[in-house]
Amino acid sequence: MQSQRHLLPRKAVAPGQSSQRRSAFADCRFDIFRVHVAWLHVNSLSGCLLTCIMTGKMTGQEKNDRSRVVGWSPTAASRLKTAIKKYGSQGAVAELASLSRPALVEILAGRSVPTYQTLASLCGVLGMAADDILNGSNSSSASGLALVPLHDVLVSAGHGADAVEVGESAESLGFPEGWLRRQFGAPQNLRVVHVKGDSMVPTLGDGDLVMIDITRRDRVDGIFVLRLGDQLMVKRVLFPMPRRVLVTSDNRDYERWDRMIDLANGAASDGFQLIGRVVWVGKAL
Repeated sequence: MQSQRHLLPRKAVAPGQSSQRRSAFADCRFDIFRVHVAWLHVNSLSGCLLTCIMTGKMTGQEKNDRSRVVGWSPTAASRLKTAIKKYGSQGAVAELASLSRPALVEILAGRSVPTYQTLASLCGVLGMAADDILNGSNSSSASGLALVPLHDVLVSAGHGADAVEVGESAESLGFPEGWLRRQFGAPQNLRVVHVKGDSMVPTLGDGDLVMIDITRRDRVDGIFVLRLGDQLMVKRVLFPMPRRVLVTSDNRDYERWDRMIDLANGAASDGFQLIGRVVWVGKAL
């Protein structure tokens, strides 16, 4: 019976019916393709969502860096343009700030609002505070002096380290702005600390002034303002081996105070923080 079924004549196909079947088959394949692409798209979005969930929420600092500057205005863009012109070329400033020149041109023309991170980078290159650009205040007086925040080590305990980093102080010292820039770079990265005590004699004495650069925290032997526990102090810091730090005093009468800190040990290194490297010393004779 099976062989007889194969011998039966095939059903005749009307003219044009074959092409209609091929078209229907092609449409079916196209629909399957669209479903597949849609599945990939949904799968990709799910992957992105899963990644966001796994990596956690964006930190407050990241949000701040990526958000646009509130209060940006054509006047602020004009101040920035004037400062860049005084500094040099737009191309040089853009390169130093890790910004493309077209992006900088858009900001200066008032067609784009910079992010906080971009404004901070530009101000770092220009040696200005963001408030100088936004509100027109200026830390440099008409005499060409730059005001550097002055801090007292002994009263800067506990959260005093944060005050030194952000430059919160009721007192400031004026230095020739041009000299500061030539010697140490951007003035807004500098702080002056009033030293008290004799633990760093003969290098530093009671009443001396030290200027620190809060951006220089590289692990190279030197004198630093640092936080250790709840104390803010000026000490010589040595790095004898990886992950090991020796905090010591130049006055050998304080030798018993020397501390070796193991940075790999969370408990032992708790409270240790480099605030900035000493780059200048001022003392009375």
